[in-house]
Amino acid sequence: MPSHASKKRPAGKIQQLNALVDDRVKADPQFIRCDTYSIFADEQGNAKKEEFPDLLHPNTAGYVQWAEALRPVFAKLNFPRKQ
Repeated sequence: MPSHASKKRPAGKIQQLNALVDDRVKADPQFIRCDTYSIFADEQGNAKKEEFPDLLHPNTAGYVQWAEALRPVFAKLNFPRKQ
């Protein structure tokens, strides 16, 4: 997930780490990647204040969006959807 340079988590470093993770897991069918960076990052690659008020932890709106991002992963795993 994005954060902010003021939290010692600059966008470039997070993108670099995500690329390393992607490279590591892309050939392993036991991994299902859930991209939480691009759904939460603003144009500069930082967390959006409306979803991460402290630029580190998601708020209710952030958790709702995260849950939506996880639904396809859970579907692939045949996890039942909670109503």
